Amino acid sequence: MSLTKTQQFLASIAAATARGKQDILSNYLNAAFDADELTIQQAQSALEQLYAYCGFPQSLNGLTTLMNVVEERKVAGKRVQEGSFPAPLPKGDMAERGRKLREELVGHSVGGTLATFAPRSDYYLTAHLFGDIFSDDRLTHQERETITIAALSVLDGVASQLASHIAIGKNIGLGDDDISDIQHIAKQI
Repeated sequence: MSLTKTQQFLASIAAATARGKQDILSNYLNAAFDADELTIQQAQSALEQLYAYCGFPQSLNGLTTLMNVVEERKVAGKRVQEGSFPAPLPKGDMAERGRKLREELVGHSVGGTLATFAPRSDYYLTAHLFGDIFSDDRLTHQERETITIAALSVLDGVASQLASHIAIGKNIGLGDDDISDIQHIAKQI
């Protein structure tokens, strides 16, 4: 397996969150903190990102679990690293920033009939998901795609989105074995 330990934990955390398995999420968060492979800020960023793929309810439940795990660890005197807070996003047009980042990640310009049919949805995707969430520097783009691929791998009816994110993952350096490993980890949850 060529995934980093952090990527392995992120895949497990994403799949547990997408499936709504808070007890398993708690176990993986504790294991990641015990191994010094994840900071509070990285876990928070991962769980915030997941709302775009599995909805606010699952994301908020995951964040609540993270908050409880952190509090329990602090009370028990167990280590947990805060990590770096996100850098402020640059001023300017988030849609333009998101368009550029999205095209960089995808490897070509993006548009098409769905964007033309539903321009507001395309704007939300471009400005918010790519301009804001994917611009958050607490995680790398490979780590964000690891999270996304893991979550989408355990959700029903999202084959097209999964295929798109696998292509993005390959474009930014995830190999076939990495993607297979992410999916294997996710499906074990």
